[in-house]
Amino acid sequence: MRLKTLNWYFIIIILLLIVIDHGYKFIESENYIIEKVNINADNSLTRHLLEEVSDNLKGKNIWYINKNMIKNYLKKDVRIENIKIVKVLPNTIDIFIEEKSPVAYILYEKRIYGVNENGNIFAYRSEIQLKDKILLSVKNEIEINILLSILSKIDNHKFKNRISEIYIEEEDIILNLRDGVKIITNLEVEGEKYNAAYLLYQKILKENEKMNSIDLTVESDKFIVR
Repeated sequence: MRLKTLNWYFIIIILLLIVIDHGYKFIESENYIIEKVNINADNSLTRHLLEEVSDNLKGKNIWYINKNMIKNYLKKDVRIENIKIVKVLPNTIDIFIEEKSPVAYILYEKRIYGVNENGNIFAYRSEIQLKDKILLSVKNEIEINILLSILSKIDNHKFKNRISEIYIEEEDIILNLRDGVKIITNLEVEGEKYNAAYLLYQKILKENEKMNSIDLTVESDKFIVR
């Protein structure tokens, strides 16, 4: 009886070894060596980075690819919003990338860049389309965050869409509108006053009155229209 039991154990071990051997040969088959990496990105900001990842993946076994490691590596790039990686058997990897759009553009040291909501520069002008974004004219990197903080207070999209440029002039911050009107403000002005200023701006436009600037820096809910 004991001999029969040992024989069964031996048979089971042999079968397991055969399965493991076949499984190993299956996984290690040349059919699963990555030959193609499809990159799906909504624009080309990260093209060079993705080409580098693609080149590194080709020639590797698809079963040994750790998708989370690739995602974590790519997410270090501030230009990337979302990532999806799909293994397509036997030998293809699909990478889907959603890139961030700049919230504004900055003119800094005579060059134009795209910046994200945190003020990080992540693209050159030649890599992106302007698409009516606001231009921040800055003298240093500190001014980027100052001007972005002003933008964050303006929640009226119609008002925000009328702004073409923002810059600091002495102690004031100037918002140039697309029709040439200047909105004069500073860091003390809160969001509600921008909403009130836009209503005043609209009212003056409808009445066809002349207007060069609206000063928001005066106290309380008052404005100076020039």
